[in-house]
Amino acid sequence: MAFDKLSTLTKRELEILHWLCMGVDYRGIADRGSISYNTVKVHIGNVYKKLDLDYIESRTVRLQTLVEIYCPLVRQSYATLPKPAPDEDEEEEPAAISARILDMVEADERDLVRRPPQEVVTIDPPPVRILPPAPPPARPFRAMLIGVLGGALLMACLGGVGFLLWQQFSPPPPLPTQSALHTQAPAPTSAPGQPGATIAVQTVVVVVTATPPPATPEPAATLPPTTEPDTPNAAVLEVGEWWKTNDVWIKVSEALLNESGSVIITLDMWNKTGSSLLFEWSTARNFSLKDNTGHVYPRYRGDEVNNEVFNAGESKSLLSYGGLPYTAVFTDQYLFDPSVTDLYFTVTDLSRIAQAQFHIKVPK
Repeated sequence: MAFDKLSTLTKRELEILHWLCMGVDYRGIADRGSISYNTVKVHIGNVYKKLDLDYIESRTVRLQTLVEIYCPLVRQSYATLPKPAPDEDEEEEPAAISARILDMVEADERDLVRRPPQEVVTIDPPPVRILPPAPPPARPFRAMLIGVLGGALLMACLGGVGFLLWQQFSPPPPLPTQSALHTQAPAPTSAPGQPGATIAVQTVVVVVTATPPPATPEPAATLPPTTEPDTPNAAVLEVGEWWKTNDVWIKVSEALLNESGSVIITLDMWNKTGSSLLFEWSTARNFSLKDNTGHVYPRYRGDEVNNEVFNAGESKSLLSYGGLPYTAVFTDQYLFDPSVTDLYFTVTDLSRIAQAQFHIKVPK
């Protein structure tokens, strides 16, 4: 809805609104556009008319709407917003405005020059640290086996060299006599445990492999509870889907998230009954917003009570605060926490609808 209203501006009006949102005062805009100071005020008055800002009598609410609703859209999407055809006459005089709107524009100039332009908050992803590749797991048994074989080979080499030296330099042993050959008894064999016994020792290598504990599964994400047992709808609907109860239909037609941490929601109603319905509602009484971590978002100016009549068969948006182009606003910097990925907007006791819930995805 906000984009639709911005698309009605002429190229000159859109350019002036862009400079205004960037913090340029009226005289600075006149210098940049090579137009007079009074012409700038007339252009801004026509911008007020096309954005319905002239219906907001409260200067605070009017400037808050301009700065928090339209300026973020203009600064972020100025290059992509629809513009008139190139052959449009840029030097054409702007349409005249009433004295009431001119007074608004002149009164707002004093407050706008004191408001610095809001910077766009960019949420950078956490830095990615690249770790070196892990060394291959140790193999104790293989290392010990290689050590044992290497030691045995070394001892065999040293023993062979020693045997050759001993055989080279030692005197030859005396030859046994014939009688000695016949009477020589074999060397006695000692039993185990007796002196002189040879005990074979077997080395047992135990390889202990650390077994990591089983991974604990993360708890499954649970959706908010079903809001109305007797309704044929799902528990939670997406933006743009209708929730219907007793011929009263509602849907979230637009959800805007801007750099100031605001969540701006527009709710559409469709009276499919055969008679007119009176809706009396306020953000504090009928709407709430929480995220997937359970954090509840505070509302912005939600105590005002609104009354609006919907004729039979009529479908339109619930407009808050004297016709502003949204239904409810919630604002909290917690929106930028990396753990926040989903929002849940709840409607309670609105006409014949006891409760309905809508899901809003948070882009990261």
